[in-house]
Amino acid sequence: MTYARETLAVFPAEHFTFDDAATRDAVRADPDAFVAPFPGNALVLDEVQRVPEIVLPIKAAIDRDRRPGRFILTGSTDLLKVPGKADSLAGRAATIHVHGLSQGEMAGRDDDFVSRIIERDAASVYRRVQPARLRAVLRLLAANQSGELVKGRLAEQSGIPATSISVYLDVASAVFLVSAIPPWTPNLTRREIGRHKSVVLDSAVAMRLARISAGQLEPLVGGDHLGPLLEGFVVSELMKQSGWSETSYDLLHFRDRNGPEVDLVVELDDGRILGIEVKSASSFKA
Repeated sequence: MTYARETLAVFPAEHFTFDDAATRDAVRADPDAFVAPFPGNALVLDEVQRVPEIVLPIKAAIDRDRRPGRFILTGSTDLLKVPGKADSLAGRAATIHVHGLSQGEMAGRDDDFVSRIIERDAASVYRRVQPARLRAVLRLLAANQSGELVKGRLAEQSGIPATSISVYLDVASAVFLVSAIPPWTPNLTRREIGRHKSVVLDSAVAMRLARISAGQLEPLVGGDHLGPLLEGFVVSELMKQSGWSETSYDLLHFRDRNGPEVDLVVELDDGRILGIEVKSASSFKA
């Protein structure tokens, strides 16, 4: 909401947050009436995943008046993955993923960012999510930052039934804490079934989850934390840039069963392939 206010400061806009109980009740009582009174102003709705009933009235309002920029929907979870949402707004909305930490953390104030997401936001994606289990999954992913995702091993280590582990991974992705990098292969149909790499998108959050201190990254000998964290940082930056880059690209990784691997593979629309190897060392080998 803070970002939306700053972005729209020079435009007439009405701002509402669905963290407010009275606002949620008003929408649920009459969602069409809530949308209708703002024909000339942009309507900014924060934490929209809390009231998915608002989506269809917004769709109808857009169909009546196709002027762009009339609705700004923000939230801490992926609206497309929220249960109960009746429409994707395909052709009527653009999705922008805004990565990063809260302003409180950036200013150095104490703010348990991860706990708030696990205990509050994750439930909007899957109501039966168990916070302790989700935290265990996140810690294991952080401890294996930028490593290959083996669901069976993750289920065993976290004590979560193998039939449920995919749900927790989907929730972690929906609240923008974790992303998966598909494997690169010339055969497009094999990419989804191949083994993905998992990345906690914020390196500082990964350090916190894995209980790694800044001091543990300093030794030149014997330290094995910096490399995976640095790779995760590069992945996150490339993902962010893909949202505004004039050149469209997919981000993948490559690993041959015989051993050779490439940390990141950037595949451009024109078929060009770029390989990126991330190293925390000051020297490299061919």
